Amino acid sequence: MPNNYFLTGNVRTGKTTIIKELVTELNLTARGYTVGREGHEGNYITFFFIDPQIYFYQGIMKKEEDKIFAFRDNANKQWKVNLNVFNQTGVRMLSEGLCKDIVIIDEVGRFEAKAVAFQNKIFDILNTSKLVLGVLKEEKNLFLDQLFNNSDIQIFEVTITNREKVKNDLLSLLL
Repeated sequence: MPNNYFLTGNVRTGKTTIIKELVTELNLTARGYTVGREGHEGNYITFFFIDPQIYFYQGIMKKEEDKIFAFRDNANKQWKVNLNVFNQTGVRMLSEGLCKDIVIIDEVGRFEAKAVAFQNKIFDILNTSKLVLGVLKEEKNLFLDQLFNNSDIQIFEVTITNREKVKNDLLSLLL
């Protein structure tokens, strides 16, 4: 039975909220990452890593310059991706999860498509007995396809109408 659980679904269906509620209700220590955003939905200008322990338990979503992995000057410009943030900071944050109750990988999408060390760290973690909870963006790229097709991952599609059921199903699995 897999110990790697990922949520997928449309934007704003509650995927991160489910993860946050599970971690806090079960009083788990968490590391890995969740993603912060700066700007407005559809017009974001910055994406950055956040420590899930601080975000989930304290509600703090602080942007730190060394954790910004994608940015642009405005919503009409192309994204600039800092692979070093993925391959160094992201790898470190994921590694820190191995000594906690759960590793959070929230979320995986297009920006890390060329971050090889980061991808390898995710696959390494998925091959351990460590409990993993994350979000997969519903997109197509080689990395995401490998994750969606990984037999060690159980994927739950979240919609607005089924999010409570998904949360309860995951809660039963985690207990």
